[in-house]
Amino acid sequence: IRLIWTDPQGAQSYTIYRATNATDAGTPIAQNLKNGGFLDTDFKAGETYFYRIEAGNAKGKSAPSATIQMSPFVKVEVQSRFGSPG
Repeated sequence: IRLIWTDPQGAQSYTIYRATNATDAGTPIAQNLKNGGFLDTDFKAGETYFYRIEAGNAKGKSAPSATIQMSPFVKVEVQSRFGSPG
């Protein structure tokens, strides 16, 4: 599962959260990413996953992106947009 996003102004790092239900905030699966993309290779085909992305800088973290729901059976690319941190 490839997640791709546009870097918001002022962002210095990103954290990816993944959950297995829509109401769970999720667990960080990648932290301190420095670019607008992440490849999740640790998933089971046919399972449903929910992803959120947060941007961060020295002032703090952004609000999380909208939740993205994925049920992977094949390679999929998703783009998400969210506001600037701090």
